Amino acid sequence: MGVRFDHRVTEGLIVLRCGKVARAPLAKCVGVAAVCLTGVPASVWGQTTLVVELTDEPAWGPVTLVEELRLGQLDGAPHEAFGSVVSVTITPTGELLVADGIGPGLFRFGENGRFLGALGGVGEGPGEFSAIELVRALADGSIVAVDPRASRVTRFDAEGTLDRTFPVAGGSFSLFPVAQVGDDGGVFMRRLAGIPRPGEAGGAIHWLRYDPEGVLLDTLVAPEPDPSGATFYARTPDGPREPFTTNTYHAVSPRGYLVWGRNDVYRIRWPTNGGDVVELRRSGVMPVPVTAQELSEWRGMGDYLNRSSGIDYPRPPDEKPIFRGLWVDQDARIWVHRYVESYEYTYSDLEREERGDRPLVRFREQNTYDLIDPRGRYLATISIPRKSRVMAASGAVVWVLETGAFGEEYLVRLRVEPEPA
Repeated sequence: MGVRFDHRVTEGLIVLRCGKVARAPLAKCVGVAAVCLTGVPASVWGQTTLVVELTDEPAWGPVTLVEELRLGQLDGAPHEAFGSVVSVTITPTGELLVADGIGPGLFRFGENGRFLGALGGVGEGPGEFSAIELVRALADGSIVAVDPRASRVTRFDAEGTLDRTFPVAGGSFSLFPVAQVGDDGGVFMRRLAGIPRPGEAGGAIHWLRYDPEGVLLDTLVAPEPDPSGATFYARTPDGPREPFTTNTYHAVSPRGYLVWGRNDVYRIRWPTNGGDVVELRRSGVMPVPVTAQELSEWRGMGDYLNRSSGIDYPRPPDEKPIFRGLWVDQDARIWVHRYVESYEYTYSDLEREERGDRPLVRFREQNTYDLIDPRGRYLATISIPRKSRVMAASGAVVWVLETGAFGEEYLVRLRVEPEPA
C-alpha cells in the first residue's frame, strides 16, 4: 500500500491509494513521493517518534546492476592480488581507495582502474599501519584511515601526503564494523561495555566519538542486544551468516547518529536534527519460511558446535526474521539487509577439502537490500551477485567484494540502472 500526497487536504489527513483515510494528529508531509512523516506521541528514549510509512513502489522502480570495472587477480603484486580486503571508499573524483588487511596495505586506483600508488606503509610510525580496519574519503578529498590495533587514526590530504595522526581507544575486533568515520572527519570507535560469555547475547555496545583533531567528545550508546540474540556465525563468501536470530541491530551513520531496529518487524529508527526520532515502517513484508533443508543444515551446525564447545546454542526458528542487519553508506543511505528465500550452493572439491569436518553451508541467500535515503524515501531493492558482499556505495555506484573459485578476491564496480522493460 503506497501513500500519495494531496496538498489540498488539511493537516492531519493522509490519503491512501486504497481509498481509506487515516487521521493522524500532527501529520507532517514532506515533499518527496510516497513518504509521509506522522508525529505520533510515542516515546523512544524520551523523544517524539515521527513515523514514516513506506510505499511498496520504490522511487527508482525495478533496478538491475551492470558491471563496469573489475580489480584483482589470482596472482601478482599486493595491489593486484588482494589478500583480505577490509574496507573501500569512493573519493569525490570517483577514485577508489582499498584497505587490505594482509600486509596491511592502502591502495589507490583511478576511476578507470589504473593503480595510482600506495599510501603509508607497514609499521608503527606516523603514516604506517599495523592493521587497517576502515578507510574513508571525505568531501574535500582527504583520506582517513583507522588502525584499531595501533589505536590510531591517520589522515592524509587529497594528494596522499600525511596530514596528521591521533590516538583513539582500540576497537573491539569482531565480524562486524568496529569503526566509522563521520562526514567531518571525526571518528567513532566501537567498544563493548561487557564481554559476553560464549553462547550468550553480546554486551552493550558504546561508540566513542572523536572530533577531527582526536578530542573525545561523547559516547553513543547502542540499544542492547536481545537475550534471544545469543547465536553463532558461519563464514561464507556472502558474509557472515547466522541461524535466523531475532535481535536488535544498529549501524552508525557518517552524519553522526545511530540507526537501529529489531529485526522481527520492519521498523528502523534514527534521530533527526531536531531531537525527534524517525521510525521507518513497511507494512505487508512477511517473514520468509525456513525450508526443511535449511532447518536441518543449521541444526546440524548447532549440534556440531554444541559437541565441540559444550555450549547449548539456541535452535533455529521455523521463520526467518525480516532483516539480518543494517548498514549506512557514505551518502548516509540506509541498507536494510533482508532475509530472502535460499538457493542451494554446490561446493567444489577444493572447497570441500578446505572445510574438513566442518559442516557445509549449502543453503544460502543472495544478499538483498532495501535502499532508503536519509529522509526515509524507499529508493530501490537491490540484489547483488552471489558470492559477493557490498563494500561501498555512492550515488548509482556500488562496489562489491567477490570471492573467486580459489578464494581469491575481486573488487567489482556495479552501476544501478533501471531494469529493462
